[in-house]
Amino acid sequence: MSSDEEDNFVGFSQSTASTSTAKPDDDEEEEEDYMSDTFMTKLDDVRPGVASGLRSQQREIRLNLEREAAEERNKKAVKLSRGELEKERREEALKIPIAQDTKGFELMAKMGYKPGMSLGKKREGQVDDAIKEPIAMDLKMNRTGLGHDKEEKRKCVERVEAHYAHMSKRAKISNLLIDDFKERKRNATLQKQQVGEVVKCRKVCQELDSRQGVQLPAEPWFWPSYRAKNAAEDDEDAKYFYANGVEALPDENLYELDESALSQRLDEISAYLRQTHSYCIWCGQLFENADEMADNCPGNSKADHDGEDNDL
Repeated sequence: MSSDEEDNFVGFSQSTASTSTAKPDDDEEEEEDYMSDTFMTKLDDVRPGVASGLRSQQREIRLNLEREAAEERNKKAVKLSRGELEKERREEALKIPIAQDTKGFELMAKMGYKPGMSLGKKREGQVDDAIKEPIAMDLKMNRTGLGHDKEEKRKCVERVEAHYAHMSKRAKISNLLIDDFKERKRNATLQKQQVGEVVKCRKVCQELDSRQGVQLPAEPWFWPSYRAKNAAEDDEDAKYFYANGVEALPDENLYELDESALSQRLDEISAYLRQTHSYCIWCGQLFENADEMADNCPGNSKADHDGEDNDL
């Protein structure tokens, strides 16, 4: 081998050696340890079989449960307001007993306190010596002054009492109006009944007097009078006549009389019919004489005849 060929061989060998030594360094940096966790995890992930399928299902179930729990917490957080959340956290914190490694517990322990013991003075109505639960806190959540809530409560009570007083007053007025309506209804019914009885007595009185040839009634109003046929209704100078043609006074409107006046008129005309004609308007019967009427008629008033009807 010549000197030129030996130089070329040596240069080729050195380049080849440098190349071969550099490549294994890169491979060592990229190659992982077969005993590492990463390598074992990869083996677990790619290992076929039933175990790999069960593990993936368990992982999926666990993720679904965590997702549902997170959604539930989010829903609860949305439903509760800030004040409610703070109250819930405060109550949860109050339920947790004081830790024994705190400064407060050490101070209480020096004064003889032991877990489960009560604190403070005995309260009225309590079986135990004192309180065992934390005193509830009444937090002020608004910006109103002290005593404002109490004043608002007092005003609310006054408004409610005023409303009930107003409703009670209206109820009393309503009851008075109802009673007044019933009284007016009763009076109207009684007046209509009395007017009907007086009108009936006047017709009977005219008929019985006419049978006996009487030309004029004992009292002007005992007989009904009628306006002349050719006279207008609004004519104040119109003439009135009885049924036999004798001129009479204008007929009065019985509905303009009050209850006492109607009762007096009814008593007067019924007494005249009983004494003169032996006729009882309550029996509706004409007796032959006064003795027969006394034997068969219950009395000279409507109340006597109503009592007879009740007995029947």
